[in-house]
Amino acid sequence: MRDNLKELVKITKTLKLLYVEDDGQVRDSTLEMLNNFFSDIVIAIDGKEGIEKFNEHCFDLIITDMQMPNLNGIEMLKKLNTSVPALVLSAYDFESQVSKYGVHDYILKPLESEQFILALSKVVEKIK
Repeated sequence: MRDNLKELVKITKTLKLLYVEDDGQVRDSTLEMLNNFFSDIVIAIDGKEGIEKFNEHCFDLIITDMQMPNLNGIEMLKKLNTSVPALVLSAYDFESQVSKYGVHDYILKPLESEQFILALSKVVEKIK
């Protein structure tokens, strides 16, 4: 497992991440974990800003909250209509909705490191 984690970090450090989260406290705590995996993270505070940031940069992965003001995570992904892999985070179980929109994995909050690592590993396999 330790070697797999090292390999995962080696790969993710080369990826550019768009992280979309409206709740400042959740964003800060999640960023602590994300910073262990990604060197290049662009942050947006809602789906509308997420679209703006997406159009300004070239991303390898999107991690987005589900429920946000202005434009939720699923609506944002529908508007982006991109092949960039996405992980959706939510405090509520919306799994039936997210599977329709090309979401590669769905993680319930609060984010647990093992659950996140497993989801991230699956997505990275598709990116490689």
